[in-house]
Amino acid sequence: MSKSGSRTSRHWSWCWCGLPAIATFDRTSLSPQAINQFGRLNTRMHELEDEIKEKRSQHDQLDDAANELILADDDEPVRCATVAARLTSAPRQASHELLESRKDAVADEISELESQLGTIRQTLAGLKKQLYARFGGNINLEEN
Repeated sequence: MSKSGSRTSRHWSWCWCGLPAIATFDRTSLSPQAINQFGRLNTRMHELEDEIKEKRSQHDQLDDAANELILADDDEPVRCATVAARLTSAPRQASHELLESRKDAVADEISELESQLGTIRQTLAGLKKQLYARFGGNINLEEN
């Protein structure tokens, strides 16, 4: 340990004259914390992307159901799924309102998830900049 309390790592490289040269860099406790935070946020980013994809699919299904409801005959009974996956009959207007309210709720959820995703991406960009400044080419933070 050096006097400043940080660990020093030695990295062997070759200088232009063919002799080994030692490059040293300090590795403080902030670096592992930043690396760990980057990993956690990167995992959360992928989870949010998957959730957004699922919510968009759900929104598309609700939109398709609303379109089918519009195209259905007026005298045809409307069946809608409710809690516990039970089918019930409901008036056309009530079914349409239910679909629209559910679509709005899903759209709001998508907006919230996208907001979280944007915040995480900004934080990841800052961490990436910080870590590349500290470690240079000795660290790879890019997706495969």
